[in-house]
Amino acid sequence: MPHNPQPLLGYRWDYETKEYKIKEDEADIVREIYKHYLEGKTIKQIIEILDKQERKTRKGNKFTKSVIHRVLGQEAYTGKLILQKTYRSPGKGRTIENKGEKAKYIVENAHEAIITKEQYEKVQEEKNKRNLHNKKGVKND
Repeated sequence: MPHNPQPLLGYRWDYETKEYKIKEDEADIVREIYKHYLEGKTIKQIIEILDKQERKTRKGNKFTKSVIHRVLGQEAYTGKLILQKTYRSPGKGRTIENKGEKAKYIVENAHEAIITKEQYEKVQEEKNKRNLHNKKGVKND
């Protein structure tokens, strides 16, 4: 399990059982974000919906584009953990993205899923489609 558990919208780290536990009110937000995105809504439209509902991030802030992008790209919501995505540089004390310098470890079914693997995969496909579309000069977040 993670050496240093990361804060995730929809989960809280249980230090006793050493696993992520679902925080249902936040998990509902995650499900809603995925649902709206798969329905074709833009990131901006999703933020507007969440603002109208007065939904907040786990820190109590309004949702931003970067937060929504992070939620949509987070495999952990499927119950899967990828460990050692980053590492600390010896002597420098800063975090570096692991681009193959160190081994990564995948833990399937590490905790209860908030969304299905199929939903996650569909969102990744949709993100790729939208990115290709945007590169052709049409802005569609």
